[in-house]
Amino acid sequence: MNEQSKQLKIFQPIIFALVLGLGFFLGSYLTSSQFTSRNIFFKTNNNQFNKINDVVSYIEQEYVDTINEKKLVDKSIEDLLQNLDPHSAYIPLEDVQAVNEPLEGNFEGIGIEFHIQYDTIMVVTTISGGPSEAVGLRAGDRIIAVDDKNIAGIKISNEDVFKNCADPVAPKLR
Repeated sequence: MNEQSKQLKIFQPIIFALVLGLGFFLGSYLTSSQFTSRNIFFKTNNNQFNKINDVVSYIEQEYVDTINEKKLVDKSIEDLLQNLDPHSAYIPLEDVQAVNEPLEGNFEGIGIEFHIQYDTIMVVTTISGGPSEAVGLRAGDRIIAVDDKNIAGIKISNEDVFKNCADPVAPKLR
């Protein structure tokens, strides 16, 4: 092995490290927002996405009243998705569990599928083997009271049923 090839082998890792470092530097420079906005090869339309952030920041800083930023952003996202098609929707993080629960197959309660008709809970079907079947509830029955508390004719919603009528111990229905 001659002297020149020995020197080349010694400097080869250093040269490789310098080339690698230069590659990292150029890569970060080419993907920076200042460069991409001027370069036709890497042109992105980031300013459209920044508009939403800019508007929210401006409102937060300059608006007379205090705002709920989370509520404002959530409402903006809902409106944005509503313009796509009737099937697109935004589900806030705190509501995801409630939306997914019927799809996961973990059920609590008395074991019925219900429908609210004229402010009254109507049993659509009972879940086989559930508590409702054991006490004799059938499709078409109407539930007017839970634990001697009237729930008919009070403009009850699905959320109210799940929130107020769910009891770890099976409620007494009438």
